[in-house]
Amino acid sequence: MNNLIDSVKRTFGQGRSPAQQLTRAQARKLIMKRIDPLIKQEGFVHRKGNNLWRITENKTDVIELRFLTMEEHQQFKIPESTFSINYGCYYHFIPDIYQGKFVHQIPELITPREVDCHYRDQATRSIKQQPKKMDMSAWHLDEPEDGQQLVLDDVATQLKAEVFPTLNRLKDLDQWLKVLESEAPNLGTGNTNSVMRYFLLGFTYEKLGNNQQAKNYLIKAKGLSENQNKKLAKHLANVSPDAPLFTQAKIINDALTDLEKQAT
Repeated sequence: MNNLIDSVKRTFGQGRSPAQQLTRAQARKLIMKRIDPLIKQEGFVHRKGNNLWRITENKTDVIELRFLTMEEHQQFKIPESTFSINYGCYYHFIPDIYQGKFVHQIPELITPREVDCHYRDQATRSIKQQPKKMDMSAWHLDEPEDGQQLVLDDVATQLKAEVFPTLNRLKDLDQWLKVLESEAPNLGTGNTNSVMRYFLLGFTYEKLGNNQQAKNYLIKAKGLSENQNKKLAKHLANVSPDAPLFTQAKIINDALTDLEKQAT
């Protein structure tokens, strides 16, 4: 009889352990414990803080466990344990417009921040969570123990179904080229017909040995960059000559000069 009563209570939500309010540190510990075997199996052997890296010949893959700031937690009335899984690809053959400032989070290793990747994305949640206003790219762990397990299992599932396949597919430079030549915008690649998109296309084509296409796209990048700089001339007057905007323009000019030399 007691077993039957316990079963009925569980069915109608009674007798469940209460939801726990976790700090970011507590949530991080639970998440890392759950995903550690998966990420190591996929080759993500480098870690610093909330960042995980897999370094291959042409690119570094980044997975970042990102939490709300305390200000966001208070402003949006969302649990402190709210987090997202951000990921991206950083291609080694693309010149760094930040001159190495953010590339080596671990000394001597190409371990960039996710925000500096050339391709950027977020994992999506496939389970329902309260409050409903939460974005589908976020989870939280302020749940009873069984609810926490459901969240952690969903994170693991999305890593296997979404994150790893995307990162693995983009190891093929032809697949990366398809992303760059598509109409889809991306936080890393920029919009279609943007300086950044042409910049990435130019150096990807150069890597693939198609110097003519590389030149075509870098010329487009140069033209757009010069037009933008003219429009922003007053605002740029006091900007440091080492700013990424100017560094990128110099990289483009130097690359075009080298391509011209190779063609003669």
